[in-house]
This record gives sequence, structure tokens and C-alpha cells, in this order.
Amino acid sequence: MSKHCLIIGCGSHCHSVISVIETLPDFNIIGLVDTRSLFDNSEIKSGYQVVNSLENILKNSVKFKNCHFAIAVGDNKERANIYNALNDKGLATPNFISEHAFIDRTVKMGDGNIIFHNVVVNAHTIIGNNNQINTAAIIEHDAIMGNHNHMAPMSLICGSCKLADFCFIGAGACVLPGKRVENNTIVGAGGVLVSSATKENTTFVGIPARVK
Repeated sequence: MSKHCLIIGCGSHCHSVISVIETLPDFNIIGLVDTRSLFDNSEIKSGYQVVNSLENILKNSVKFKNCHFAIAVGDNKERANIYNALNDKGLATPNFISEHAFIDRTVKMGDGNIIFHNVVVNAHTIIGNNNQINTAAIIEHDAIMGNHNHMAPMSLICGSCKLADFCFIGAGACVLPGKRVENNTIVGAGGVLVSSATKENTTFVGIPARVK
């Protein structure tokens, strides 16, 4: 029997999350949840109706103990707040891994992660909680990723890299092997990080990527 799934977030990002979950026979999407307190139940995204608000879900969490939640929010800090709120209420935030992704059998992963189509996560990688690994992104062998990160489409983290928390790796960006990336680092689209990002809250752009 498939598990009921509610998707939190009604922006355009939810279309991609819906596409991922529709590949998973174990889950049945029953609607979308708006992050705003006032929601429009006539709003439809990819054929699914907005049925509730996050505020209502959290206030009446006991009614949703049998639901599974996917967080379709790209912003790392907002997604972390939602993830923590759901977990504080004991609500389920499983991993949603596209049937079209490759995850090596040796990978260790927390929960709340969304792995999109054509992603590759290679051997002996460790991934924490509430990360979004977007379309065709690659995480190579022996990499370590913390929590609440977002890899944009076709980005690459090479082997033995360490990504901390709240990082954003832009579309087509690359972190070269063995580099350390500290909390809240941004690597802009197409950038190539050739040295470790040892300072938090820093943005890098260009090839090689330099502090903006």
C-alpha cells in the first residue's frame, strides 16, 4: 500500500519535486501545502491541489502522523526551518530519491533529502539531512555533505570533498577534489572552486572561483 505524501511549497520548484515523487510507487501525492498561512485551494500545480497551510499542519500535527512530507523549497534556511518544525512535531520527512538517480550501495544518508533525476552519488559518500541534490548533479566518491545544502542542476562535488551546512553550489559549478567548503558558502553558477573555502558566509564566482 502506497504512503500518503504532502509536498510543502507551492512555487515552481514543486514541479520538479512532484516529478521525482511520481517515479516512486511507494508514495501517493495527496496534495500541496502552502508555506503561507492563507492558501488558495483552487491553486493547482502539475495536477495537484493546494490543500492546506504549513501553519495548520503544525497546529494539528496529530492528524498528520501517517503522512510523509517532502519540502519543495530551494532556499536553504527556509527549508531548514520547515524541516526542524516538522521534526519537532514528530512528522515524517523521508528521503525521496528519483528512480532515475544512481545512489551507490555504500552511500550513507540521513533523512529529508530529495535526490532528483539523473543524479549520481558515488561510493562511500555520506550525506546528512534535508539536502536538495538537483537534476544531473554529481557527488563523487568519499565526499561528505552536511545538512540543509542545495546543489543546483549539473553541479559537481569531486571526490573526498567536505561540504558543511547551508551551502549552495550553483548550476554547473564544480568543487575540485579534496576541498573543504565551510557553512553558508555559495559557489556561483559555472564557478570552479580550486581551493578550500575556509571562511563561512562567503560567495565565490568565476574560474577559478574567487571571493565576490
